[in-house]
Amino acid sequence: MLGGPGLLPVVSLIVGEAKVTAGLETFSNRFIQVFNGDVGVTWYTEPDGISRRLLKLLDQPLPIDAWWWRGDCLQIEKFERCADGTHLMGPCHLDISRIASVPGADPARGFVYVETRAMQPTGLYPNIAGKSSLWDFDWEEYAEAEDGSFITRDEYDNGSRGSGAALRARYITPYNFVIGSTREFNHQPLDDVVRHAMKEALLGREAEALRRLAEAVAKTPISDGI
Repeated sequence: MLGGPGLLPVVSLIVGEAKVTAGLETFSNRFIQVFNGDVGVTWYTEPDGISRRLLKLLDQPLPIDAWWWRGDCLQIEKFERCADGTHLMGPCHLDISRIASVPGADPARGFVYVETRAMQPTGLYPNIAGKSSLWDFDWEEYAEAEDGSFITRDEYDNGSRGSGAALRARYITPYNFVIGSTREFNHQPLDDVVRHAMKEALLGREAEALRRLAEAVAKTPISDGI
């Protein structure tokens, strides 16, 4: 087990469970609508502006090729804003601190960098911080009951508590990822490039990290399929 009792990598929580209403619009078309006029890496730090742009970018029906990456490709199920200003992307509860649009010379190669603050642990897993030796971040998987209370992943899985609860994940250390198109990012050679860029960005070297990532994306063949 990674990170604490009952916890598994977030990829296991998402793959196979997403129920997506995908539209025929492409991610590149939506990116151009939302970030029209951006030249080079453009940062957004104002909370309402971040929320407005991401809600438009990931509005239903979702672009059929819009996924998110941090070395692995993960399907986006749904994106919504919570009452406290945080966001849910599928099961992932995110406290987003800033985003950057990274347009490419070819509109099909644009992507969005997203960075989040560390969230407070739920208290379900004592001493969880620093337990993950395979990742450069820590997270919790749990479930949120209809009354807002939290239950462990094990309790959710075995059905002992939380009838009607929703599966959740939160990052209790700073976290980041990119949103882009499967047509540009769904190439195995890019996986390590994305993973390294995300690690470097969290170490304060985001300008160089995004520059190198954009260069790698520009050289990657664009696939015809999803």
